[in-house]
Amino acid sequence: MSNDSQNGYSLFGHYINGSNKEQKESKEISPTLGQKAAEKVASFVGSWKFIIGQSIFLFIWVILNIILLSYAWDPYPFILMNLFLSLQAAYTAPMILMAQNRQSAQDRSVLYDGWKIDRKINHTITEMEFDIDGKLQCQDDKINQILDILRKEKKEEKE
Repeated sequence: MSNDSQNGYSLFGHYINGSNKEQKESKEISPTLGQKAAEKVASFVGSWKFIIGQSIFLFIWVILNIILLSYAWDPYPFILMNLFLSLQAAYTAPMILMAQNRQSAQDRSVLYDGWKIDRKINHTITEMEFDIDGKLQCQDDKINQILDILRKEKKEEKE
C-alpha cells in the first residue's frame, strides 16, 4: 500500500476519505407521521397475518349471523359487514398508494445518485485514458528516438 493511499488518496490521486465538495449528505428526509402510518398500514394489510385474520373474522361473522338467525345483528345479505369492508377499503387504498409513492421517490433518489456516480466514474476513466494515451505516446517517441540512435550507430559501424 502506497503512502498516498494511507493519506486518503487513491492510486489515481483522487481524495477518497473525508468530505468532498461534490459529496452530499444523504438526501433521505425522515418520514412524516402520516407517511409512517401509511407504511405500517400497507405492510400490515399486505401480510398473510392480516389476510388470514380477516378471513377468520369474516367467516365467524357470517356463521354467527346465520346460526343466530333471530338474534343476528347483521342478517343475510350482511349489509353491515359490507359497509365495514367498504370503509376499510376506502381508508387503506389511499394509505397503500401513499406508501408506494414514498417508496418510488426513494427508489428514484437512489437511482439518480447511482447515475451521478456512474457519470463521475466515466469522466474519471476518460481522463485516465487520455493521461495513459499521452504517456504511451511519450514512451513511443522516446523508444523511436532510441531506435534512431541505435540505427545511426549501426550505420556508422558498417561504414
